[in-house]
Amino acid sequence: MNALQHALQQSLAAFPQLKRLWVGLSGGLDSCVLLHACQSIVAEQQLQLYALHVNHGLSANADHWQAFAKDFAAQVGAEFCALPVSIREQGKGIEDAARTARYEAFDRTLAEHAGTPATDVLLLAHHQDDQVETLLLNLLRGAGVRGARGMSTVSERSHGTCVRPWLNLPQQQLRDYAANHQLEWVDDESNQSLQFNRNYLRHQILPLIAERWPGYRATLSRFSTTQANTQQLIEQWSSEDLAQVLDANNRIDLAGLCTFSLERQMHILHTWILSVSQQLPPAAQLEEFLRQVNQAAAQKTACIEWQDWGIRQSQNWLCLVAQQCAPELPFNYHWQDLTIPLVVAETAQQLLMQKAHQTDSNLTLLPPANNVAVTVRSRSGGERIRLPNRAHSTSLKKLFQAAQIPHWQRNQLPLIYYGADLVCVPGVAVAAEFASDADDAIVFSLYSDREPPRV
Repeated sequence: MNALQHALQQSLAAFPQLKRLWVGLSGGLDSCVLLHACQSIVAEQQLQLYALHVNHGLSANADHWQAFAKDFAAQVGAEFCALPVSIREQGKGIEDAARTARYEAFDRTLAEHAGTPATDVLLLAHHQDDQVETLLLNLLRGAGVRGARGMSTVSERSHGTCVRPWLNLPQQQLRDYAANHQLEWVDDESNQSLQFNRNYLRHQILPLIAERWPGYRATLSRFSTTQANTQQLIEQWSSEDLAQVLDANNRIDLAGLCTFSLERQMHILHTWILSVSQQLPPAAQLEEFLRQVNQAAAQKTACIEWQDWGIRQSQNWLCLVAQQCAPELPFNYHWQDLTIPLVVAETAQQLLMQKAHQTDSNLTLLPPANNVAVTVRSRSGGERIRLPNRAHSTSLKKLFQAAQIPHWQRNQLPLIYYGADLVCVPGVAVAAEFASDADDAIVFSLYSDREPPRV
């Protein structure tokens, strides 16, 4: 067993419940070597092997690369999945936009197969040379410890775990493997274009560094590992700080936040944001936002927006808002199987039915009768609900005001009906007629679809 296969086997040993391997297959040298190296492990562990090819459509050769990748996947016995994507630059640059589209395509595919972080692993063929390039590019952008750690060897995603088993191995070992096994691959002509920062670094700068410091790859790789360990400690401390100021509705208590130093506030917000998104706002923008919220108590309108997300101040709370949601768009879902979480695409949320004894919620209710349809709808206006221990019903508008739910979040809250009866607003209220603490009582819980619940 060579070093590549040994590293691959060691990485996968951490997943005893593993069922499916998903390999990112561009058709280039690195990804072809990775898919080929998976064959023996798949046979030994009786795993399902998938090759994911993202077609960015940026090159005239894109369809040729897809055809090659499909043939290569067939040769190694992998099920091939072609994932066409549209690139939206939105000021990020073509490299970053393509990377974002690629990972979104991976996430969608694993979600469609109901993957979990324990059973599904997405393998990527990044190696030590890639890690060094990423590290240097991040440092040139002025990144802090988070950027100095480079790429993560293991990172949990919504419906799987992303693993890069070869980050400590130089690309030369992949070239040797390909030569020994007589593998073929395709070359992306854009990898030679010096208009891209990574290519300029690879072709113009790193050869000069290698002449003076031939061991620079291993040295910088060790540096990134050290920074990763430091970042892990920061995240641990920040998670503990966040727990002190976060409420059950994922809001941050502003008064509690302001008791921390500005640096700790930054880390708290980073941890909070990264719990639902991989997108962080620019540091300068976040610092200015924190300066505003730390000002006089009369300031009640501070907000920050970046890419698909925003943070808004609502009275004494900070709320994280998904900007791309379209809460004004009506929705009406028929929830046929309550044992399967329901994704509300319009608001990027996920509903989960749980047995009452599995949660600490007091919003417990009767399960629906066998012949009663369960529907999930958006607000249309005028809805009313009678709360337990109340003689009269109240409007949802007054209910939301009393619960201090920000106005921009109210239309994102799904309403659950049994037949024609409004029975529950998840996390807010249960109708008195359906409230129950019996052994068969259930709870409807609402989560962001970007960070599904662990069940």
